Amino acid sequence: MELIRTTGLAIGAAQKTVARGIDITLCRNEILGVLGPNGAGKTTLFRTILGLAPAHDGDILLGGTPMAQLTRRQIAHRIAYVPQSMSAPFPDKVSDYVLAGRTAHLGPFAAPGAADRARAASALAALDFGKREHLAQLLQGLAAQGYGLIFTSHDPFFIERVADRVLTIDRQGHCRSGRADEMITDAQLSALYGMAEHDVRQARRGRRAETGTGRMSRMDTSA
Repeated sequence: MELIRTTGLAIGAAQKTVARGIDITLCRNEILGVLGPNGAGKTTLFRTILGLAPAHDGDILLGGTPMAQLTRRQIAHRIAYVPQSMSAPFPDKVSDYVLAGRTAHLGPFAAPGAADRARAASALAALDFGKREHLAQLLQGLAAQGYGLIFTSHDPFFIERVADRVLTIDRQGHCRSGRADEMITDAQLSALYGMAEHDVRQARRGRRAETGTGRMSRMDTSA
């Protein structure tokens, strides 16, 4: 089932377009990794897909329905967002923020009930903020449950390990997408980050030594 589709999407802030020609198709059980240097537009892409920033051009469909035809409540039922960082104006507990995720399922002025608190507690029991491998298992476990995930990381080798497909955005706003093994190559990373291929190979060897593996591969979560 197709969850998200963008066609000819252009993104930016105010009157400045930072990237265009973004074509994404995300289905259930898929993981899409977004890769690019700082300032390329990764966060703006997420905000645009969430409907928090206007698209400069193109179309966004959630579950086959144009986003413009959906209410904020309907969007909240179709898509969720975990930001890279946030500042909390009030000293609330982690459980309070998780419970806030049930808002889309409540009526006007309704307060969370026992069932909502149980769902929040269940979600916290499933979270694991340990090593990268634990996070990889969490992401791939969610995909195995039928979710479609889009995530970004500054670590291309983590994206290579976890993602099915990769979208890259370079400093000129050019976007490319393909299978992870096609996009996370020494030559591709060299061009994307303006690095010498030798330095990319060195970084790759360092990651292999760190993980104790002879090659980078997707983690098997079938067991």
